[in-house]
Amino acid sequence: MQVSKGWQGFKYFWAMRVDGFDPTNHCQPCFIGERLLQVRLPLAAGGVAKIRTRPGAKIYICGVADPYRWKNNFHLPVVAREGSEAAGTLYTGADVEVFNGEELPIDANAAKERYPKLGEEFLTCRNFQFGAQYFRPSAQKAHPRLAAAIRPARKK
Repeated sequence: MQVSKGWQGFKYFWAMRVDGFDPTNHCQPCFIGERLLQVRLPLAAGGVAKIRTRPGAKIYICGVADPYRWKNNFHLPVVAREGSEAAGTLYTGADVEVFNGEELPIDANAAKERYPKLGEEFLTCRNFQFGAQYFRPSAQKAHPRLAAAIRPARKK
């Protein structure tokens, strides 16, 4: 992962390997997985981070703007795939490039359909939207903290 030189502009800048989803939380706490400590706040101003992970792993890269403005936050979820590239641009103008990672689009409708009774703080959170879209309840039943929170997917 590489970030071109720019000014810092973020309160938080992080990445996480996401292995599961906890729909009782939003923002970073909704993710079950490992925080990738190579991606930290100083990287938002430019630099390189080497992340080693297994093929097919889902990595979520996130930046929370400072001063906070929802539209200035940065979200780039990728799946590790050799030979692929994903890219995004921070609101500061710096470019973020991920090598051997393919971007995973986020569809807000998945969260709205699966968790219609949750409030705006959940349904507008792109971390939550990503988790709701890419992690199905049936794949998570083994995780004890989730048993009460999981709502079965509707059959179509």
